[in-house]
Amino acid sequence: MKKPLLWVGLTIAGLSLGASGRHSSEAKILDQIREIERRMGENDGPTLSAIDPFLRDRQDAAKGLAALIAGGERHPPTVVYFCADPDALDCPSVYADDTPHLGEILRGVERVPPGGAAGLKIKVSRELRGGRRDVYRAHMGDMHERGNAALVPVPLGRDGRVRADFSTEDGSGLVVLFAGPADGSRRFKFVWWLGPAGGPQ
Repeated sequence: MKKPLLWVGLTIAGLSLGASGRHSSEAKILDQIREIERRMGENDGPTLSAIDPFLRDRQDAAKGLAALIAGGERHPPTVVYFCADPDALDCPSVYADDTPHLGEILRGVERVPPGGAAGLKIKVSRELRGGRRDVYRAHMGDMHERGNAALVPVPLGRDGRVRADFSTEDGSGLVVLFAGPADGSRRFKFVWWLGPAGGPQ
């Protein structure tokens, strides 16, 4: 018997940071990404293996730009894609945008619990404040059949809060945030894979 859809509350807000040193480190994430991309260009060769380490470093750096808060715990994105087209849902870079196939390529990855009655909260770094933000939800099965066309937009209120039904009883729910800095210089696609508590399956 199918369980009822889970209603989850999301809040889009700026990161609440403590020490000034942390402010400083977060303010440099985009600079870190630009430096990684510069070195990646210098080391580009006939095979992708030459730049794979830079792609991993860029991915790790970008994960510091957004977080999903569930049950009081902070979760970095499962994966981040870099968008060339600010209006596109598909964000291929050196490699393809594999959002529709995460269930196949990320076996054993830890998923984010849906957050219970407290819901979920998305927070972005200072560098992304003031920029355009679009939130979507999806089900892994629909994504596999229809690709990024299966992403369903979640409306944002003036206060930044949204409500959407994330069907996560089978561990197949996705939360997707498109966000970038206010100057529109770049856009990121942050993806979180929701699932039951207790770790990967």
